[in-house]
Amino acid sequence: ASFSAFSDFKKYYKSKAFPNLCVVKLNHTSGDVFFYKNGNWFEKHGNQITKREVFGILKARINLDYYMTNFETCYLGIKKQIMIEEYFPSLSGLDEFKIFCNFGIPKMVNVVYGRQTGMEVSEVFTDENLKPFPVNQGLKKINENSVYVPKCWKQMIEFAKNASRNFPMLRVDMLVDGENFYFCEFTFYDYGGNSIFYPLEWNKRIGDLFKLEEND
Repeated sequence: ASFSAFSDFKKYYKSKAFPNLCVVKLNHTSGDVFFYKNGNWFEKHGNQITKREVFGILKARINLDYYMTNFETCYLGIKKQIMIEEYFPSLSGLDEFKIFCNFGIPKMVNVVYGRQTGMEVSEVFTDENLKPFPVNQGLKKINENSVYVPKCWKQMIEFAKNASRNFPMLRVDMLVDGENFYFCEFTFYDYGGNSIFYPLEWNKRIGDLFKLEEND
């Protein structure tokens, strides 16, 4: 279910149709995600939050023009909605593998630990074979020896290749439990295109991995 007005969402919440276990989020912002479990509300890291706090955020941000925060074109003119989706409890705390592709060819991977738990986030950037690059974006760096190859890695690579073959840059994000992967999101620009790689010379080196035309 989805609602363009907070008042309509509120009516649905009060009805018998509202599920006892679900995810409530805004489709036009980043990070406004809440879990509802049998009368209790939780923010995205699993900490309990009051209904009043959740409703206050939804009401305040349903009409927010998120495009004006970072000028990300995917948010320009989007139909703003409060969305209710199925809850998958097994995905909490899983590791993230973000595969950067160029016309269906994996060029770089961002491995992220800790983001789904609310604990300290650490990450590492690697090549398509999970061999670490000497580069970071300011977060704590994962020890190279702790980067593991998921059992489903071949399937993840194939999924990323098929999804990205028509795009000069597509980041394919997946959550991994070691044996299985779960699709998370697609994006055309990392961190809204506003984050810098360090050392600085790596900004050009990484950029050079991507062709703007498929036949270049």
